[in-house]
Amino acid sequence: MWRGKGEQVADVLRDLIAAGEWTGQLPGYRTLEQRLKVNRETIEKALRRLEEEGWVGPSAPGKRRTICHRSPSKRTGRQSSLLVIGPRPLHDCSPVNRTMLTRIFQEAESRGWRVVYHHFDFEFPRRAVSSMKRSVADHRPDRVLLQTPSEALEKWALSAPVSCFRLGGSGSAKGIQSLQGVGLSFSGMVCKAAAMLWERGHRRLMIPIVSGKQVMRERTIEASAASWARGVPLIELEAMFPDQGEWLPDVLRGFWPREFPRLLPTAVIVKESNEFLSLLSYCHRQRVRIPRDLSVVQLAGDPASLWLDPQPDRFEFPVEAMCQKVMRWLENAPAKEGSFDWLEPTYHRGGTVAGPGKD
Repeated sequence: MWRGKGEQVADVLRDLIAAGEWTGQLPGYRTLEQRLKVNRETIEKALRRLEEEGWVGPSAPGKRRTICHRSPSKRTGRQSSLLVIGPRPLHDCSPVNRTMLTRIFQEAESRGWRVVYHHFDFEFPRRAVSSMKRSVADHRPDRVLLQTPSEALEKWALSAPVSCFRLGGSGSAKGIQSLQGVGLSFSGMVCKAAAMLWERGHRRLMIPIVSGKQVMRERTIEASAASWARGVPLIELEAMFPDQGEWLPDVLRGFWPREFPRLLPTAVIVKESNEFLSLLSYCHRQRVRIPRDLSVVQLAGDPASLWLDPQPDRFEFPVEAMCQKVMRWLENAPAKEGSFDWLEPTYHRGGTVAGPGKD
């Protein structure tokens, strides 16, 4: 199962002790707090765990913990470690990303891997790369899994001293060709869904984009202009992609009343179940009927919305396929450079799409 913060810190301390980072005694609490970027309570939990395992001696007032005699040469069968780097805390991830990461953690741990999850803001390139280097130095992982990395992190990963793998993200065209990974084409799914709606007569589409995804937005608009929206004036096309802010419930509750009356769409393409359910709630309050008045397509289908009647028209998110791609990379230990695999999600017809103004 997924480890708490104290257990993760215990894993790091265990590896540092085994690697000979300290001999005789551990540093004091303040030094450990600064080195590992955690509070005293977390350090205490980690040290209690190490004491139970025999790595350190018992605590004593005013004295540092004694390191027990477990040298690296006597430590056999070292557990391989996987460091997962993401842009936000696990509990703060979107539903599909949280489901996908949890599945990967569980599968990796069932195969004997020790999994550590670390998050930091990817928006500032220099700070992100600095945090990345520090995290790798502290955890000393055998593999690094980067979730939706920025271009700066991809560039660093190509020359990193450890095998890295990219899980999703837009990235640069060069990065996609160089750094191994697996993901879905957001712009490709949008274009497929929009083309289907366009063929059915919908001309007023609404495709919300989460804040901070400017590269994704630009690529999706560019791909749309070259396919289903060919001939649509650019200013009209850009208006179909409003900034929805974060995907948090309070933000979404304010987004629909602000943008829906402005655009008056006949069809909406949402990304995940939380956005879909929020839209349904708004439509219910405004007496907008689905699919008679409004058609809806969900890009990342998950079980959270399958209890609805009718079920949404959706692309099924390939959680298992992604998980297996990651497991093959873990077990086969390939080089960092390699192909990036684009997975093709399966489209499932539900009951939320019709022609404009039709049942």
